[in-house]
Amino acid sequence: MTTILRQAFQQNLKTIYVGLFAAAWLLRNAHVTRGDYSPWWDGVGWSYADVWISRAVELAYTDATAGFNYAAEGMVFVPPMAAFIKLFGMQGGMMGWTYALITLSALIAPIAASTVYQLTRHVSGAVLAGGFVVIDPVLRWFGVNGWSDSMTMFFTAVAFWGFASTAARPTKLRGIIFGGGLGMLALSHTTWLWPCVLWAVTAWPLLLLRHRWLPTAVVDAETRRNPHWIISGIPLVAFFGVLLLSIGLVMTIGGSAGHDESIPIFAVDSNNQRALVISYDPSITWHEWKPSDTIRVLITKFIPAIPRQTAALLHGHLVNVIPGFAWLVLLVGISASVIGLRKHVHRRLSVWALMGLAICGVVMFHPATPQEPSVMISLIVVAMVWLFVPVARILLLVSLPIIGLLMLYMGITTQQRHSNAMVYVFYLISGITFSIAVWDTMGRDFIRNTSLVRVLPSTPRALASIAVIALVIIGAGDTIRTTVDAREETAYLKWLGTQMHVNDVLFTTGNVNPWSVHEKTGRTVYYDVRYTGRLIVDSNTNRGLVDMQPPDNESFQRVFDKKKAQTVWRKVQVDHSEATSNLEILASIRENGAEVWFYSPGPSGYPKTDSMSLKLHFIGEPTYPIFAIVPRIAYPDSDERFGYVLDATPTDLNG
Repeated sequence: MTTILRQAFQQNLKTIYVGLFAAAWLLRNAHVTRGDYSPWWDGVGWSYADVWISRAVELAYTDATAGFNYAAEGMVFVPPMAAFIKLFGMQGGMMGWTYALITLSALIAPIAASTVYQLTRHVSGAVLAGGFVVIDPVLRWFGVNGWSDSMTMFFTAVAFWGFASTAARPTKLRGIIFGGGLGMLALSHTTWLWPCVLWAVTAWPLLLLRHRWLPTAVVDAETRRNPHWIISGIPLVAFFGVLLLSIGLVMTIGGSAGHDESIPIFAVDSNNQRALVISYDPSITWHEWKPSDTIRVLITKFIPAIPRQTAALLHGHLVNVIPGFAWLVLLVGISASVIGLRKHVHRRLSVWALMGLAICGVVMFHPATPQEPSVMISLIVVAMVWLFVPVARILLLVSLPIIGLLMLYMGITTQQRHSNAMVYVFYLISGITFSIAVWDTMGRDFIRNTSLVRVLPSTPRALASIAVIALVIIGAGDTIRTTVDAREETAYLKWLGTQMHVNDVLFTTGNVNPWSVHEKTGRTVYYDVRYTGRLIVDSNTNRGLVDMQPPDNESFQRVFDKKKAQTVWRKVQVDHSEATSNLEILASIRENGAEVWFYSPGPSGYPKTDSMSLKLHFIGEPTYPIFAIVPRIAYPDSDERFGYVLDATPTDLNG
């Protein structure tokens, strides 16, 4: 009977993981379908995705080594994107890459849930952590918006899962996954190389002493109390193995070893150190920097600023980022309090636990720390978790190098896409603390002998299942709405194509799929014209590799490949390289009587009365012409929509 119940629970656990993945996938796919963001549109207009797309195109179509550069982000992002483009062409490759990113981002949710379950053996906290990953706005945004941080986020999750699973059940395979995932994390964001090295080194003794910090439920479930020291050292070997393989690959194919090529990868952050030093000490110039300056700045400038930087990091990158942060921190605080009230808990308080409490106290009462209530509460809750939850303390410990680096670069380069690793750790700690408090502590100490004990085994699974079902319903509803809207947009674009003459062109905003718009209208598309016209999609853009193959001449083949790379991903200014003004480019586009139409998805982009305007900014000028976007013809299926065109002459100039 026990075996049957165990198998049923494992099946239920897998269903929960699948549900979390489905909910996350549906929500992220809805964002892409709706045009909120995609691998070619970051949702704002920064156009940073162009950096990686252009490298992937160059890597796919030429013999260049674009993307294999330690100093540039994208070491594990550009090559797989290039593979998609190489195999399926530009349009097919980008769509395949889109679904790959959606899938990788969605996988973080069940990975987070599994991480918590590995460390607690309870499903309630696992769903709590996985659910917050599903709805986390930064994970959803940067997971699919074409920035290389998507890989950093994914391998952060893999590294924590590998660490947790290796601690819960040490095996060679799990150790390799942990070390390999940590190595890929270092390669995905090479600024984090040294924090990853510290994690790999400290993991060895932590895994050997795992029975001292793992919860009782995990220790009781595993018969191997102390793994052999070799198994505990496998992650370290796997970690450096990944780095050495990458060095060999870069040196073999001729990629860039970094700013200081004499020490591949291990000196890749020298330029970041220069930026750090001159930010903290303006008396040092970029070229005067020496490695000793970094150490001096850390000791004399950064350490005194830690209280202020801690408050800034917590307030700007935790409090203001997590959805429902106040309720989550309240739940974690109550859970930590319950654990603290457990019988004999004082016997588990170590020197390390008390030291963490003292550090939090110093930061809280330091004169330089802003007395922001949310920051104070956050510090109190972190101190409680550090004090009473040993497994959460270990996760914080291995995360401290990354968190310290984020704090060090606050106000310089740290952004929410970087600090999401800290947010992810908070989700894990929240789930762990909640699980231990409710289903371990309360179940064992307070209601063990009551009549409710028969209900307890099924209660967490039932509540977790309800929560996952709710998330799936939300994701499905969002997907259904966006699918209906997408069909309406398809009908509109097909109609628009019938209204345009053969040589007319279509200007679009950034929140569209330019290849799909070209396919549905059959007209040349000038994509994202509000931000320099980032791409031209015409009949040449989607040609396959077999089209117009040149003769068997190696030098001519290189020229041909380079030209193809420039064709499939090119800005407006590439086709008008001799133009000296935006009006000159527009006049060239309008040659032979071509009319310029304008498209932006959704009725909200088509007001009934007030006409829209477009600042023409293909190339840099002191002032830019502004054109009105006026209705040309009514859309028969909706009173709110029209076919819009660019006015013949500019209405104003803007600096």
